[in-house]
Amino acid sequence: MRALRVLRNRGLHRTCVNALAVVGLLALLQCFLAVIPLTREWCCQLVPKRYVPKVPLRDRVLQRGYGAAPALPAAHKLRVLFLTHRYEYTSFMDRSFYYQYEAARRHPDVEAVLWGWGLPEYDNARTLRENLVRRYGSVYFDVIFLFGHVNATEVKAIGDAGEAVVAFREFECFDFHCLRTLLPYGVHVFQLSYMVDMPLYLNYSFRRVVMHSPHCAEPSVFFAPPSLPGRHGALLIGAISEAYPLRQRWKQLIDGGRLPAASQYRHPGYFQMTLEEAVDGGRPWQPSDDAHVAARNRQVADYASAMHQAKVLLFDSSTYKYPLMKFIEGVMAGCLIISDLPNDRPELFAQLVVPVDPGATDEELVDIVCYWLTHDQERIARVRHAQSLIMAEFTWDRSIDRLIDGVHAYRQQAYGMYFSGSFILSCTSVNMIKGKARNAWCPDSARVDFPLAPDAVAVV
Repeated sequence: MRALRVLRNRGLHRTCVNALAVVGLLALLQCFLAVIPLTREWCCQLVPKRYVPKVPLRDRVLQRGYGAAPALPAAHKLRVLFLTHRYEYTSFMDRSFYYQYEAARRHPDVEAVLWGWGLPEYDNARTLRENLVRRYGSVYFDVIFLFGHVNATEVKAIGDAGEAVVAFREFECFDFHCLRTLLPYGVHVFQLSYMVDMPLYLNYSFRRVVMHSPHCAEPSVFFAPPSLPGRHGALLIGAISEAYPLRQRWKQLIDGGRLPAASQYRHPGYFQMTLEEAVDGGRPWQPSDDAHVAARNRQVADYASAMHQAKVLLFDSSTYKYPLMKFIEGVMAGCLIISDLPNDRPELFAQLVVPVDPGATDEELVDIVCYWLTHDQERIARVRHAQSLIMAEFTWDRSIDRLIDGVHAYRQQAYGMYFSGSFILSCTSVNMIKGKARNAWCPDSARVDFPLAPDAVAVV
């Protein structure tokens, strides 16, 4: 009997210990849940710190494919080849791609190389793959980021073989304009500067990442405080044509003497030479090319310097209602911008500019410009607020974060459309280059259905 009681006591003791252990674990779990809520933000915190995307949570959710798992750390830095051509590198007044390259070089998680046809150590008689194998022993790069006159067949062969992710960022993609790059080059990560163009490419997003990558500016070139001494008057910037109706009105007011404190900055053009001059029979790189690169950089520096001397900038969003790069550059340069609002993120741009109605009278436009030229403290305060918004989101360093997000999404097969805010689809031009046609939201349109991409199959 005594032995039986001992066995019973031991069984009771074991049961009590087990029960206490379960209660303890439940208590610990409850404390854990109270301290760290199980949210998407917490899930992202599980990723090692240097791999957490440097973007707001709202954008991160959008960029992760509506709930896809965060990107896992790579075995090495993301290797990105900024593939370009001597023509663009020595001639084009670029304010994006080459600054993105410099930002990528600064990024702790990226190894960046700028290379391509006609650049130093590139054998123009060999294919892209042959050049990469000769220099690196393999294709080597995780991403090939395109700009300019690049051989489509050679790039697509590497992308189709799964040896690298092909990425491309374009400014204006109206009227399916960007299909001429998207399809021949086999682009996997397609970045558009303007969200209003993105719905045109819905039918091309099923096996690729189509994402918004807004315009940015380089602070080392453009940033200046609004209180910078010597600022005076208003400056009209940008090309003047029917694509920019409000700019045409600004110019008329300036030329007619209605805005005596305003002047026009003459657009220098984008290219210093022709493609034939840059190719020059396929010759190798030479010292004169360095001089052309320096001249290209001076063009951008002169453009920024002109902004640094102005209190107010005058331009518009074009007939496409685009948030042009000038919006970002102008605010970063410390200028107050007077313009209509673009259709991308209008609630944000209303804080970046003084909005005007393109249908305003001449007297109303003149009064608005004169007011802001004579109220310096109010102007400076408004620009400082706008600069704080710009510097937080619209630098080329942030664009590299977006590129990394896009590549990670593609690798995880999180295909789709990645927007970064609100936008408006409304009556705008379709293609001012070919004609004056307007889109399906205009009152004079006969369309009743949203136009599908050419040769696309409707998704039911």
